[in-house]
Amino acid sequence: IHDPVNNDLFADPPAHGFDDAQIKGFRVPLDGTVAGDCFRENKAQIIYDVDNDDRAAKENLSALGVKNGLCTPLIVVRRDEETGKVLEQRTIGVLYVFN
Repeated sequence: IHDPVNNDLFADPPAHGFDDAQIKGFRVPLDGTVAGDCFRENKAQIIYDVDNDDRAAKENLSALGVKNGLCTPLIVVRRDEETGKVLEQRTIGVLYVFN
């Protein structure tokens, strides 16, 4: 989830497979990271090999036992009820899936 005060991303339960300390310590800067790129660009990102992706290294994903993963933006859209036209759209965070 995006923290506008610190301008970074933080993990929010449920985060299956991670303990509370890992979740609380998982804060990701927006610059030079997979999650940051996903959030800023509103575009899904794939990590094919954590050990060979410099962006993943900045998130310490290898230390969490992650080998690869997918990150997609979480976008909230408000539409006109009658026309379906998008009135407002904002990215609130990202969803990560790890292997």
